[in-house]
Amino acid sequence: MAGAGSIVYGKAAIEGVERLDYNDDATAAQLEDETELQFGYPRATEDGIVKVVQGLEDTNEWSWVQASGATSIVATLASSAGADEGEITGTECFVTYNEAENSASTPSIVVTNTGC
Repeated sequence: MAGAGSIVYGKAAIEGVERLDYNDDATAAQLEDETELQFGYPRATEDGIVKVVQGLEDTNEWSWVQASGATSIVATLASSAGADEGEITGTECFVTYNEAENSASTPSIVVTNTGC
């Protein structure tokens, strides 16, 4: 996730959209391929981080859902849980991706592995 986010940020900088807040202008805060951005990094959405992390869109491999608040997603192996936030976090074996909060921050990625 971190690597994919950095690549997307580089593309956003080239396209001049790395400082845009999706909440202010959703149309402008996208790459040419329509990847959704939040301050240059992928948003915590299907058209954001899920789109750019290879394999994350494969529901046979991964279960993911936008977490409460819609600025983060949680994901785990599909064999561990369905696409429900409570099921995913209940596995205690998941990753949380939190969007960048402002133009001076980066997304945070937290691995919870106490149940792995």
